[in-house]
Amino acid sequence: MAVRLAVFRSLEVVRTTHLSVFSDRIEVTRRYGSVVRTRRIAYDALSSVKIVDAKGSVSIVMVDDLGTVPVPLLGRSDAKRARALIQGLWKPEP
Repeated sequence: MAVRLAVFRSLEVVRTTHLSVFSDRIEVTRRYGSVVRTRRIAYDALSSVKIVDAKGSVSIVMVDDLGTVPVPLLGRSDAKRARALIQGLWKPEP
């Protein structure tokens, strides 16, 4: 049974993005009008987590075995907290 540890919401108004950190996975949920899409990322498939600061907006970019998953327009403090939480739960292979 997974436990939701935190939810981070993007500052974007048109296409809202939620980053949910669970004890066993990460979920990135995007809303495009009435369409909702969720991408689930397992910690064992995760290869990197980076904070990208470009042109005044802060984003988290995660890379897994299926590709790149950006979470745009997070606040600077939320991005740092999310990365620290994900890296604390992520166990990279040696």
